[in-house]
Amino acid sequence: EALSYVWGSEYNLTPIYIKSDDGTNQHLLITENLRIALLHLRDPLLERVLWIDAICINQHDDQEKSHQVQSMANIYASASRVTVWLGEAGDDSDKALEMLRNAAEQQIGSSADTEKKQHQAVLALLRRPWFQRIWVLQEVAAARHTVIKCGLSEIDGYAFYLGLNALQLTYDAEFQGLIPSISYLLQGTVFRLRRQLNSVGKFSLGIRPLAELIDMYHTRKTTDPRDKVYALLGMCSDDPSSAGLVADYGPETTFDKVFQKVVEFSLSSQILVRNISVMHQAVALIQGKARILGHVSSRYQNSGSTSRDIVISGNQSCLGIEYQKSAMTILATVKDITEGDILCLLAGATKPSLIRPCIGYWELLAMAVPIPD
Repeated sequence: EALSYVWGSEYNLTPIYIKSDDGTNQHLLITENLRIALLHLRDPLLERVLWIDAICINQHDDQEKSHQVQSMANIYASASRVTVWLGEAGDDSDKALEMLRNAAEQQIGSSADTEKKQHQAVLALLRRPWFQRIWVLQEVAAARHTVIKCGLSEIDGYAFYLGLNALQLTYDAEFQGLIPSISYLLQGTVFRLRRQLNSVGKFSLGIRPLAELIDMYHTRKTTDPRDKVYALLGMCSDDPSSAGLVADYGPETTFDKVFQKVVEFSLSSQILVRNISVMHQAVALIQGKARILGHVSSRYQNSGSTSRDIVISGNQSCLGIEYQKSAMTILATVKDITEGDILCLLAGATKPSLIRPCIGYWELLAMAVPIPD
């Protein structure tokens, strides 16, 4: 089995003890969240074999970490089950999981007041840190079978997806790009082929091209900014390693260098990238020429959907597509696509991008938009 969880605060680390071959006790420091997870997962009668990244990977050895991270998708795909640990019970989490279970079985029936409280409990559950982290995406995407556990309560991962879908919750801006994407991956635990090789014979989950994954997930949280790329490599349907994009935690491999490789692989080598600081936040500045193809004239998205339909109006022909009035389905980006946004083709790119005019610059909304059939 494998565990998907949030490492948590290192303020109060706790030792766990292992008896070595010579009979002496060895210890390893772990966070309180992992300690509690282990206590809940322990079986009083049977031994359980669990793969846990913080225990199985030496976090202080960059070379080992780089090597193991490249195998993470394969590790989680090989597990008989992936247990998602959301934390201890609280904020009516038991009721939230029960409501999701009933919704999945279409056994919903309660007063408006009760339903409102239950919806609030579900939303409180979805605010837990696990749903905001980037590494959990690959862990869920690779899983053969997922069980979501909060305190003593648990629910099958696919039932969790069905319950969320049945409840049709209205997500505010905080959840717009977070929850539908997790639901999409949980849905795939039943239907997605678990093991496949990419074009160069490497293990891959083959979900989407790297550029689309970055568009979809780039606001998710991570301690190391390089993980915003590394955590997605095992899910790619293309081959980023051909551009030298592999997990490397060495001090010479900075985030600037990683992102430059991402742009060269996903867009074009004709584009210049540099990172600048704006209001104490790191911002990637992309410079290059572009050809405007058209503008977004209308859009539509179902609540909770991971994609949206847009109509592009223009008078350009490019990449074999006439953009007189072309309907396109794109992944839901963090920034909402609105009428007036621009579809363009950056110099050297093979897929168009969506940008928005701002004062003195253009904002990149979607790096690589799939070309309609």
